[in-house]
Amino acid sequence: MQIKIKKLFKIKLVRLSLALFVLDLIFFGGLNSSRVSQIILEVGYVTLLANIYLLSYGLTSLIRLYGLVIKNPKRFSIYTTSFLGVIIGLQSVGELSGHDIIVVLLLAVGSYSYLNYVSKTRQKPQKL
Repeated sequence: MQIKIKKLFKIKLVRLSLALFVLDLIFFGGLNSSRVSQIILEVGYVTLLANIYLLSYGLTSLIRLYGLVIKNPKRFSIYTTSFLGVIIGLQSVGELSGHDIIVVLLLAVGSYSYLNYVSKTRQKPQKL
């Protein structure tokens, strides 16, 4: 079991995820949000989004092991992170409703589908 854990820590994505997780623990566990400046909260929000991106990218890589292939995992992870970032941002200012979740989800799915369609139909430039 120890050998597998050592191999797991050699993966760059896992080390970066753990470092960001510890940074998130420091920001959200050790700071009082009513007493710190706004810039500190923004740094915490950005580290949270980076952690969500790495988690999403790692999960899309794991999904490939089960036969579900996502052709562009980076794009999927960016859209997943953007969706969750907007939801978390709206929740943190107290403006989140069920209607907002549906609208943001539809926008994310629509733009992701459109960009996949455009990238498939785009022709490669011909060499002269």
